[in-house]
Amino acid sequence: MEEAGNIPEVYPATVDKSGRVLLPIELRGPLNIDHESNLSWVRDADGLRLKTYEDTIAEIQTYFQSLSPAEDVWSEDLVALRKREAATEYANETRDV
Repeated sequence: MEEAGNIPEVYPATVDKSGRVLLPIELRGPLNIDHESNLSWVRDADGLRLKTYEDTIAEIQTYFQSLSPAEDVWSEDLVALRKREAATEYANETRDV
């Protein structure tokens, strides 16, 4: 049973003979879905969901971010390494002059 004040919005849809489903404009507009949008149907333990391309990219980014250690910022390590290499190269060049 739904809690008071948390009533789901329901949008009727039909499937045509070709198996196409028309998404109501009330859903397309706020989700930035237009006639060329790439969408995916996802069925999991939570049920059936419709995901946009942007949703999928955000989910993938979140997954890969979860793989890196939170305490390390690899880009900062790379910048520090490049600065050390540049300083060493500069020192070698000035010594040769």
